[in-house]
Amino acid sequence: MATVIVNKFKPKAGKVFQVWFQDTDKQGSHADSVMAFQTDKSGHRERTITTYLPDFSRFDTVIVTLEKQADKDPRPSMNEIVLRGKLN
Repeated sequence: MATVIVNKFKPKAGKVFQVWFQDTDKQGSHADSVMAFQTDKSGHRERTITTYLPDFSRFDTVIVTLEKQADKDPRPSMNEIVLRGKLN
């Protein structure tokens, strides 16, 4: 379980923020979506991530992207990354 707290992530009509755990290796990278969320008018949101992923240790990066609200594409929109960080 993990907690995501964001501030100043201004909401955009028809879009949601999506959290991805990414694992990068010599064969490329793979990302699993763990949560989508919207923020309030001030850009704040606090959410706890509970996920089906059994082993967080294989992931080395967390990414937050801006996605279409009804997006059916299982891959992250890499041209709209709003946050990227390393997982320890």
